[in-house]
Amino acid sequence: WVRHARYDKADSSNFAGQRFTVTMYNPKNEQVFSQNIQADDYGGLEGEYMIPSDAALGVYRISHGTGIVYGGNTFRVEEYKKPEFEVTVETPKEAVMLGDQISAMIRADYYFGSPVTDATVKYKVYRTEHDGRWYPEFYWDWFYGPGYWWYGYDYAWYPGWGQWGCKRPIWSWWQHWSPQQPEIVADGEVKIAEDGTVRVEIDTELARLIHGDTDHRYTISAEVRDQSRRTIVGQGDVLVARRPFKVYAWTDRGHYRVGDTVRAGFKVQTLAAKPVQGKGLLRLHRIAYRDNAPQETEVKRWQLDPDAEGRADIQIQASRPGQYRLSFTVTDAKNRAIEGGYIFTVRGQGDDGSGYRFAKIELIPDKNEYAPGDNVRLLINTDHAGAAVVLFIRPANGIYLPPKVIRMNGKSSVAQIAVTHKDMPNIFVEAFTVYEGKLHSETREIVVPPQKRVLNVKVTPSQKTYRPGETAEFKIALTDYSGEPFQGTAVMTVYDRALEYIAGGSNVPEIRSFFWKWRRHHQPQTESSLSRRFYNLLKQKEIPMRTIGIFGQFMSQDVAERGVTGKGEMALEASARQDMAPTAAEPKTAARSSVLRKSAPGDLDDNIGTRLEQKGCPHQICRYRLLGCKDSNR
Repeated sequence: WVRHARYDKADSSNFAGQRFTVTMYNPKNEQVFSQNIQADDYGGLEGEYMIPSDAALGVYRISHGTGIVYGGNTFRVEEYKKPEFEVTVETPKEAVMLGDQISAMIRADYYFGSPVTDATVKYKVYRTEHDGRWYPEFYWDWFYGPGYWWYGYDYAWYPGWGQWGCKRPIWSWWQHWSPQQPEIVADGEVKIAEDGTVRVEIDTELARLIHGDTDHRYTISAEVRDQSRRTIVGQGDVLVARRPFKVYAWTDRGHYRVGDTVRAGFKVQTLAAKPVQGKGLLRLHRIAYRDNAPQETEVKRWQLDPDAEGRADIQIQASRPGQYRLSFTVTDAKNRAIEGGYIFTVRGQGDDGSGYRFAKIELIPDKNEYAPGDNVRLLINTDHAGAAVVLFIRPANGIYLPPKVIRMNGKSSVAQIAVTHKDMPNIFVEAFTVYEGKLHSETREIVVPPQKRVLNVKVTPSQKTYRPGETAEFKIALTDYSGEPFQGTAVMTVYDRALEYIAGGSNVPEIRSFFWKWRRHHQPQTESSLSRRFYNLLKQKEIPMRTIGIFGQFMSQDVAERGVTGKGEMALEASARQDMAPTAAEPKTAARSSVLRKSAPGDLDDNIGTRLEQKGCPHQICRYRLLGCKDSNR
């Protein structure tokens, strides 16, 4: 398919009916196919190439173009023996509690159903910390990632937040983050049993004692080598949880005004994402602050039990401005009670947020996504009343338009941003403020999905299983974002799943991501004159600070204390700091005192030469070294 990847244009292809030359090259870069093909109404090209029996093995390239537009893909031609057996690692389906024993089963079976009975199994067990944070699913998760809309901030200062709160997603523009390297906790090589299995036992008590404040993932990797010396690899994972389940809470908007309806949702599940049922108690607390410490007052409570999917929701009328916390406590069948919570704000007339506490700076949109023509109501919060906030709208790739300066009366303010077609699929807003001697900055992505550009594809087989020789029929249904039928062209491939073992899966990228997952990127840029080691950040024609005198950055008291500490470093007593201008006369070298004496004006150079000579410097006029001697060996 050939088309423009633009969100603000119609669905018709500009390349319909045009002719393209499609060429193919083998791994030796020899052309093996060339054909001129006319594009259909949707910009699609269709052709066929029969692979000869003596074809070169390796990666083949397909390319096409008109002189202006080019594209292509690759495929592999391999000669191989189809794997005769597969290796699976069976692990507990539910998360194991931290400190308990893990029992895993390595199993090797031939594709025709019998177990592998004569083989050697080599296995390793790895442990990594597991981040099990979960966010409610939305249609655009495939595009922007899970939790792309999450409004909440990390309030580590709030009592108990580490237990009932949920951390923000790891945004793509955050820096200095890297995954943890795995730890090998067990390995071994054993003979496989007659039933084609090997059992592996793993104790998590040590992890509980050392890493008891986090969840974990244990990965069991197994290599099975049979009589024919063919090695097949299998892998399995098991999650180890520090708590039996977690309660998640969220709201449908980033902030509210008096009179709005607050729709809150809840999800109760294990670390393995299995739903949990039980008795639920929901409480709404109003937050006030005394000496900067939160004081909660219960406003209302409800009996709210999660359903079979572990979900619950409620609608609450926002009748009074303030900062609130939802507290949802669920007690499961084993009488284990876990709390989940969420903090949100309701704004009222004249409410400037002065009585609340926030993160150092927050940017919170009112909705999770927008369409062209909408207005973004961006709530800006700081933890300092009267702060001046510098707001950049639509920065991209480190490039900024002139900012808007917002001088806040209290701690909160709302900025409005008009959304246009050109803002699809996303824009950024960035803000910074300075108070308490520190710079605080925050970046937020505003999502404007390309709704008209995405189709839903459903493939339904005529039956679940087929016998060899039977004809399989499939029904393909195309619908647009709203569920209406869509007319177009489609490609379908059927292949033996055993191919994935050596090929690693299909070479065809997920088509939505291939055409439409491009989005604007932005990495916040901050410059500070305090972080420059070699030069200052200066205004035009401004005279910079320079080192003064021969000893430059050394303070007089430092000079007196240091002595000669290394090559090229000289220290003098404060009383000995005199005029250091060089003279034509050679310094005297008769004195050999190991301690620098107080010198009279005029003979300080002699002491410098003497002291450096004692340290092994052969230079006859060492005073010139202090003034920038070019002899690097001395």
